[in-house]
Amino acid sequence: LNYATANNKQAFFRGEDIMRKTMRAELAYSWRPDNKQRHYFRVGYNDQEISDSIIKINPHYYPLGVQRFRYPDFSYYNTDYIYYPLKGWMLDVGITKRGINKETHLWQANIRAVYVKPLAKKTFLHLEGFAAVRTPVNNNFFDQRLFGYGYFFLRGLEYNVVDGNFGAACKTTLHQQVGKFILHN
Repeated sequence: LNYATANNKQAFFRGEDIMRKTMRAELAYSWRPDNKQRHYFRVGYNDQEISDSIIKINPHYYPLGVQRFRYPDFSYYNTDYIYYPLKGWMLDVGITKRGINKETHLWQANIRAVYVKPLAKKTFLHLEGFAAVRTPVNNNFFDQRLFGYGYFFLRGLEYNVVDGNFGAACKTTLHQQVGKFILHN
């Protein structure tokens, strides 16, 4: 189990017992007013418990140093989404609320934008920017994961992580098709 970050690397603990138990229930509604744009609403309930070994080595894993953390979360995403765009842009904007009381609440806003421009018949320039901000500023590990998780990573630094409450980055990639392979039945 990843219990902390040390020198921008995930620190793991391996034990004989189960390190984390998770139960999640979720309701989601997706609305697509056209073929590209999507609105996504999600309400979930989470019940997570970590072993006492993790609490001993990182008492700030969950808020208030608890071993079991139960919380609702709410998310809304408005996305103009094309999975692998070859031309044009994609925008993904999200807001997440975790918890309902003073001790466990967290607000997060994130944005991801992708722009792709064809340079030649089989050459594409891919520009991607992303940012996230969280509030309030707190010290528990569970709410601090930022760079290196999900799509919030930089190529070549996949094993590096950065914890924090605000971050932004840009990536640029040049794609060139060098071959094509099609399987037929």
